[in-house]
Amino acid sequence: MSVASETDVQAAAAAEAAAAAGNNPVLLGIPCFVVGGLTLGLFLLGYQPDGGAGPVLTNSIFVAGIFGVFAAFWFSFAFLLLGIGGAPANAAAGAQAFTLYSLVWTIVVAVLTLAALRLPVAFSLLIALVAVALLLVFLFYAGGGTATGLSRIAGIVAIVFSLIGVYITYDAFNQALGGRPMPLGNPIVK
Repeated sequence: MSVASETDVQAAAAAEAAAAAGNNPVLLGIPCFVVGGLTLGLFLLGYQPDGGAGPVLTNSIFVAGIFGVFAAFWFSFAFLLLGIGGAPANAAAGAQAFTLYSLVWTIVVAVLTLAALRLPVAFSLLIALVAVALLLVFLFYAGGGTATGLSRIAGIVAIVFSLIGVYITYDAFNQALGGRPMPLGNPIVK
């Protein structure tokens, strides 16, 4: 092989790698996921500047357009907050709606966690923590919504999974800009 053709092959490989890094859906999806996760975490911790769910609703609708399963979660969460689709107006019936909602999504995200075990551990951990936060929200509502400690712990878990999302986002942007990959951990299942 001549020197010119080796250089051409190397340049083509570098261009292909750069294009692949630029097509990474994590570049859009995870930052949007982080916005929703941080908003949910702060809401669960009791930070409600207007006294209601307005900021959560706004960010839920924004994040809903990202990443298939999570899009369904955020759209349905926004609908639940809005009372669309038969969500009851009184507090007791609303708590029952949140109980069912969080239980169903805990199950869905737990299954998603099992599927994610073949991804780098950072992704598996992020999704597993989403399932944990949902389980805590379920337990909070199933207990009548009086165990505020569960809500706070769910909020902290949401902040933690959001921070993992920040790390994954940094890695994706770093690679897209020509940097080396950050350690995301080996898959749990190979």
